[in-house]
Amino acid sequence: MSAALERVIAEQQKEIDSLKFIIESNRKIMIGNVKTEQELYKLLDSIVDMRFKCATREEHDMVRKVIGEARMYMLKKGWCFNCAAFQHDCECQYNE
Repeated sequence: MSAALERVIAEQQKEIDSLKFIIESNRKIMIGNVKTEQELYKLLDSIVDMRFKCATREEHDMVRKVIGEARMYMLKKGWCFNCAAFQHDCECQYNE
């Protein structure tokens, strides 16, 4: 093989190695993000069913509205309230 061809192959291999490193780094970040998101949803799952004592009717209405919006958001994102997991991990009978 000529020196020029060997140089091109070495440069390409260096680029491949760099891209592999980037892909692996991104994969680890995504796994961390998914775990964080799951923990957040489990926390929200416990909060949306709580009873809050409010001083006024307006406070009560506001709390119920916020909780309702949180529940709807979680449902749209695929959260199953029956088994406290995302639907792709859900094994309960209510999963469609």
